[in-house]
Amino acid sequence: MSLEVFSLAPVQGINLNPLQFAGRADVFASAATQNGPFTLLVVSTGATVADYVLVDAAAANANAPVQLAQTVGARSTAPEAPEIDRLTTLLADTQVLGRLRAARTSISRATQAGADPTDLAAAVAPVLAAGEWVAVTARRPLRHERKAHLKWLAHRLGTRNPQHHSMTEQAVVVSVRAGASGADRVRSLLNTVSAAMPGFDVSTTVSLEPRHHPAWKAAPAAAALLAASVAAFVVGGPDYARLALAGILGAAALGAISALSFTGKLTSPAAHLTALNSAFQFPPPPRRRLRPKPPREASTQTHKNADGTTSTRHIAASAGDYPVHRDAFYLGPSVIAGLVSPHIGAAAGDVSNAVRATSPAMSTRCGFNLGSNDGVDTYIPATDTHGGIAVVGAPGTGKSFFMQAYYAYCARERVAPSGQPGYPGRANSLIVFESKDAAPAYQRWAKKVGDRTLLIDVADKRRASIDFFSCPGVDTLEERATMIVNAMVYAWGDKAIGDRSKETLTDLFTAALVINDELLTSIPARDEHNLPTGASPFYYLYVLLGARGGDPVAVSLATAILDKATRLRERGADGGDWTVAAGAVAKLYGPGVSFANRRPLLEAPRNKVQQLYLNEQFFSPARKKITFEQVLAEHKSIIFNTGKSASGRQLMDDHAETISAMTMYLLYRNIMAVCSGRQEQSRRVTIIADELSTLAGSNEMVLSWFRDKGRSFGVEAVLGTQRPEQLTPVMRNNVMTYATLISFAHKDRSTASEIADAVSGAGVSFTAEELQLIPLHHAVIRSQSHMQLQPAAIVHVHNFPALGAQFLDLHFGPGAGAAATDVDFDAELTGARA
Repeated sequence: MSLEVFSLAPVQGINLNPLQFAGRADVFASAATQNGPFTLLVVSTGATVADYVLVDAAAANANAPVQLAQTVGARSTAPEAPEIDRLTTLLADTQVLGRLRAARTSISRATQAGADPTDLAAAVAPVLAAGEWVAVTARRPLRHERKAHLKWLAHRLGTRNPQHHSMTEQAVVVSVRAGASGADRVRSLLNTVSAAMPGFDVSTTVSLEPRHHPAWKAAPAAAALLAASVAAFVVGGPDYARLALAGILGAAALGAISALSFTGKLTSPAAHLTALNSAFQFPPPPRRRLRPKPPREASTQTHKNADGTTSTRHIAASAGDYPVHRDAFYLGPSVIAGLVSPHIGAAAGDVSNAVRATSPAMSTRCGFNLGSNDGVDTYIPATDTHGGIAVVGAPGTGKSFFMQAYYAYCARERVAPSGQPGYPGRANSLIVFESKDAAPAYQRWAKKVGDRTLLIDVADKRRASIDFFSCPGVDTLEERATMIVNAMVYAWGDKAIGDRSKETLTDLFTAALVINDELLTSIPARDEHNLPTGASPFYYLYVLLGARGGDPVAVSLATAILDKATRLRERGADGGDWTVAAGAVAKLYGPGVSFANRRPLLEAPRNKVQQLYLNEQFFSPARKKITFEQVLAEHKSIIFNTGKSASGRQLMDDHAETISAMTMYLLYRNIMAVCSGRQEQSRRVTIIADELSTLAGSNEMVLSWFRDKGRSFGVEAVLGTQRPEQLTPVMRNNVMTYATLISFAHKDRSTASEIADAVSGAGVSFTAEELQLIPLHHAVIRSQSHMQLQPAAIVHVHNFPALGAQFLDLHFGPGAGAAATDVDFDAELTGARA
């Protein structure tokens, strides 16, 4: 079915209120999908970027194009014949086609809260080269697709009532395609779309359309049949002549079919799709052939055997199948509507950022090479990185690749120190906090520059973990319990854990720390299911809170601790930690304390501690451990990954944030204990985090300490954030006042204004409009050299993964890449920007 084409031209600014934008996008999608699919198309002619919407006649009569135009601040018109002819020719001349596919492990994380609807257009439009295009085709979901998606989403988000863009009644099933002159360009375009769609939270891969008919696969079969036929005749002689002749003829037929494919006589999938596209018949998103398997919660089934005994069968949890075809995505209309935002291209064409020269102090090799400004290299002065580096950037702008490249710069210094003033050097504890899916990229960079790093994969029990209960100078039972509870308060806040809950947690955690297998096996008639041996203190804390087996199991455990202390006292032995633990647990489980007395004290903290209990695999004593003391004292490199693990497992968002924040607090305590005087010793602790909001916990105490006092402890914090407007005012001020501030394009007006104020000074000034219209893969940098503020400048940031061995030359001088014989830079690091 051919669709009618409407072009979109800017007439007014887009309404950036996400809720109003989403409502208008829903109205458009409802009208556009009544009788069939619609397509949003953005193309580059070389001179301009044009936006189109393709709808069927019924949708056109229902004013769907007008509703979309109102959504994105544009007007819709039917193009004249010459424009239609140019568009047809452009689509027909496409050389390589590709499509986005949901990855096998398709879960990632993103948030739409406060998202700018134009992020997608702002990311795509500037990178389109002449003749390239991106198309999103959408249709109404089928009833069984809607049901399957709801089950999948509810399981994934851990709630029966998920808050998600796809929960709108007007949600659509979409496919995303792109056309360009080469395979790398198609991959780059589609990866940019995947990264920039607001609220898009599915991991993707790119699949290229085959340029030959599948019949080419007959060629190997033809060769094999021919060889077999000749062999039969040679071995069997005349008796096999007829059989050999038949085989040869069959091989010839297969070869002819294969030749037709290679010569283009048989239409390839790419050619077929190109013909459809140029006729404005973009294929609708495909449907699954088989119904998906629904997700399943973990459960236990108990069966009564014939002899009267019972047996238990544990059924593992399952995420189920991806609910729609892997070439399709179930989305709210607001996620895709912003693709065709013509005023983005128009504004970018009218506004040019004034060239502000990079200062001399930042244009000579003095640290990390960020990029070039009007042909002049721009560096981050290494002498002042102890003041912190803050990086602001929306998805797809280049922020994540900068973080990874800065890590590689530090990692290479650990292997081959340059000896230059302020450079990180060998004595550097390098610690990465990763919350998305970039852990493999950091590992690849470490390998490329010859450094060794340890991956702490929180969700993968096969990997090592951090010892949460170890910190130099925190020796007594009460001190250890207090430290962990303070970490909880840091993560969850004073309001979530009030004074009474804090006291309860400290008492019970003091008791939980002494529990061992010997104590557990001494409990008469122990409930082994709820009170197993070999668990972590967090597990036993959860038991003492009455959450595993109820109050009877908690009482049995507390009684065992009290009895142990009593026996030691009666023997005249030093009870030590057992006496301390018994005194703590007796406040809630001692003589005269009833269930009614302790119940209100246990209920409040129970829900919070459940997050830690559910991640027992990370805290389990059976898992190999490394302490932060080792990392700091021995200058180790670690990647602490709460994002997707190598095994495909992923934590729930709130669990990941809790563990990240608590880990950051424990790192802070260890730095204070281990790293005093490191700046004077030229030793360093470099902390890199792509999203600081996951580390900030409920307050700014730790991250403010890094900026204000961390310098003397050798701390260098390199922290990024996608949306500073979501940070607290204190935390935003913390970010804006770091010694180095790097900001990629940001569409939020208030944030752009705040950044403009932060980077203005030293003789230069910026406006919010300029920072909103920074071209893709450019950034404004304000830094200092030897404590002297340097004027900010806009820099074209390097495409770091594509630099290869030149990466070392840029940072350590000409020939550094060639001299590094242990470095094997290859295409593994190349790809679309992140």
